[in-house]
Amino acid sequence: MAKRAKIHWSNSSMEPVPSDMADAAMLLELNREWTELLSELVDRSYTELLHECLTILQRHLGVQAVGLYDFDKEWKLIEGVGGRSLVPLMEDYFEDVLERNQTLYLADEPALGWGQFLLPFTSEEDRLDSVVLRLVGRKLDLEELPTVEAVRDLFSGFLQLLIRNQQKHKQLLNRLQWEMFTQDWKKASGISQILNLLTVQLQEFMKSSQLQVELSTLIDPSDQRKVLWRSAPVSEQSSLHIEIRCTASMDGNLKEIDWNELSEFLNTHFLPRVNELRQSDLRHAALQWKQSQSPLIGNSDPISLIRKEAHQLIQGRFPLLISGSRGVGKREAALYLARMRVGSQDLIAEFNAGALQQNWAVFSEIFNSRIVGQTILLRNIDCLPQNLQEQILKTLRRSDEESQSKLPCWIISTSTTDLHQAVQAGEFHKELYRRISLSALQIPALHQRPGDILPLAEHFLKEVFKGIGKKIPEFSADARELMQLYRWPGNVTELKSVIQRLTWQRVGSVVASADLFVDLQVPQKLNSETEDATLADATLDFQRAYIRAAISKADGNMTEAAKLLGLHRTNFYRKMHQLKIIEADETSHDD
Repeated sequence: MAKRAKIHWSNSSMEPVPSDMADAAMLLELNREWTELLSELVDRSYTELLHECLTILQRHLGVQAVGLYDFDKEWKLIEGVGGRSLVPLMEDYFEDVLERNQTLYLADEPALGWGQFLLPFTSEEDRLDSVVLRLVGRKLDLEELPTVEAVRDLFSGFLQLLIRNQQKHKQLLNRLQWEMFTQDWKKASGISQILNLLTVQLQEFMKSSQLQVELSTLIDPSDQRKVLWRSAPVSEQSSLHIEIRCTASMDGNLKEIDWNELSEFLNTHFLPRVNELRQSDLRHAALQWKQSQSPLIGNSDPISLIRKEAHQLIQGRFPLLISGSRGVGKREAALYLARMRVGSQDLIAEFNAGALQQNWAVFSEIFNSRIVGQTILLRNIDCLPQNLQEQILKTLRRSDEESQSKLPCWIISTSTTDLHQAVQAGEFHKELYRRISLSALQIPALHQRPGDILPLAEHFLKEVFKGIGKKIPEFSADARELMQLYRWPGNVTELKSVIQRLTWQRVGSVVASADLFVDLQVPQKLNSETEDATLADATLDFQRAYIRAAISKADGNMTEAAKLLGLHRTNFYRKMHQLKIIEADETSHDD
């Protein structure tokens, strides 16, 4: 196109003041009509209002055409009236106007006697940064520049109000739509269900099926999909976050989405629901995880009671004291309860109270970290030195003051001795004992829980043989009976060590009684005379063999033999007379 236009640039310091009273009155009327248009915002679209606004401007200025242009890869007409007069114009004009930030007047364009103005917008609105207003008229001349620029400034203010109100209106509609979404979220019973719900809702909202909502832990660089939005971690203890992704080619309505508004809404309403479902899943998984990975073995009343009361114990979060003689399984019971709460070994901190002095800094840091679900296991708290008893008591008192009696973590303590007696003897702090024993469990010795012996033995047998890759053998009937009769002075620890020794012994497909107690030299079989005997006679013969093996192990010392069998010395002799066991020089080795 030949440049026949006469070009005039406005003075950037020129104030946009209307040239006379008529122009000032025209500006007031323009302002009134545009303001009335804003009241129709709810019922009319942004495009309709903008077209009406330009029509009013055309009428008041008496020009043939008005157009709004914007740059998006190339200059395009956003909205205009009097289209036949908006003939194409060289893009250099628009670019120069923006670069200079000055109004350009073109005389004799598009024809002789015509004039037009190109006016840049200056505004805080991002959408107006590259917008140029174009006015075209037959008798439009340079003398009208002050009035035209005053109109431009007034129009700029109106356009900003229109954009803001349109955005607010859209945000309100979006929020109403999102509030409806939340009603569906409340019905979701699992994380996958709520993610699917949000995916469907956003696909409908954005009119695209190429959009997905996912729960992710790591950023996958090989994933070619575009990340539209990524949440913060769903909780302080998790690296999980929500991602909204789409194919790279998808654009559609995405530019119209206020991601800040959507992000605020999702963070306020969606993520708490996700975290709530996640915590519920963790609690459920914790219950299942502990039983499947390392269940609390046994059928006795004490062990069954622990399983039955476990839910109340873990919900109460009161400090728990587990007492019992050495080797009864206090640690296993504590870990069972702790894992039921959290489902993760990472949130169980275990300390030996006798060596707590060396680990005090770590203990304090974990105790004060206030991580939800954290459990501290203090083993052998009866061995805790006096100075650390005072120190832990101070820590507990301070925690009470800061968190209103809600400890930041769950404390489980184990003790081999009777702490109540230790308090009476002045060996353990009374207040500390009261604080750590708000809940209490007593685990009896293994011989007092005969229902646990065989289940534990079976569990250990599978565990140790599976660990070395060998075929798991079975217990013979006499081995089972012997394990039931034995007193197990070392409790569960002794039972486990006996089973572990089988891995290096040459055990076949069946474990006999002699395989279990090699050092007791119990006969592998009853003698042949008893094979056809009644069960009662066979049992008596077995008991005789068992007692003789104990006496042999004690080198004939009856007191030691009685201890091995878990019997009082008087009852031991009575049992021997009942079984008609006659031992030569039976008292010669007593001490």
